[in-house]
Amino acid sequence: MSFLLFSFESERISRRLINFCRALNQNGAPRHKKTADIKAAVRFLAALSDVDDKRVGGLGICASSGYMASAVADCDEVAKLALVAPWLHTPTMAEEIYGGPESTAKLITAGRAAEGADDPHIVTAASSDDENALMYQAPYYTETDRGLIETYDNLFNVASWEPWLTYDALASADRLQTPTLLICSDAAALPAGARMFVDRTRAPVEEIWLDDVNQFDFYDRSDVVKIAADASAKHFGKVS
Repeated sequence: MSFLLFSFESERISRRLINFCRALNQNGAPRHKKTADIKAAVRFLAALSDVDDKRVGGLGICASSGYMASAVADCDEVAKLALVAPWLHTPTMAEEIYGGPESTAKLITAGRAAEGADDPHIVTAASSDDENALMYQAPYYTETDRGLIETYDNLFNVASWEPWLTYDALASADRLQTPTLLICSDAAALPAGARMFVDRTRAPVEEIWLDDVNQFDFYDRSDVVKIAADASAKHFGKVS
């Protein structure tokens, strides 16, 4: 999972694509610190000599939107925020998505067991033929010309279940005051979470809702990517 930080000056946008730190720390225990990673990246970007520290923007796509919004809510250095096809869930929503309370409890139990084990419990993330894969025969993630590219390690750390299922991606809406652009579709993965975030936040939000665009279209359908990229560039270019 990656996110983008921007320095926008006039018509020039300096882009920095920054990957989250490895999911494991030196002793093999999982690092559930994605928001902290973003905050550290913001401080790094703002300190660069070729960057105007008052013109830093952050863009989150899918699940990284929640971590980005949380980081931006606590970072004075970020002037603009954009969220594209955001996956923003609460623990209650996660229960519904992942099969109900009993199913979710089993996943959390498995995650705790993995976190307490001597060695990391790593499984295949997506596969078209491995029934034990986390996303068995899932579209996009099992397609080599789409999500299953060679540089993707296609692995999932089972210890990640609890921090993911108990994460409240809407909580930052209460703190957020940064001008925000939200681009989504009712055919995306979790439009309800996007609407709840907009209704809850005090930040000024510009919304763009696209018709008949699914979650994966935001990742690699050229016309949809262009719409989102152009709108985001325009948003980041609006400097007060």
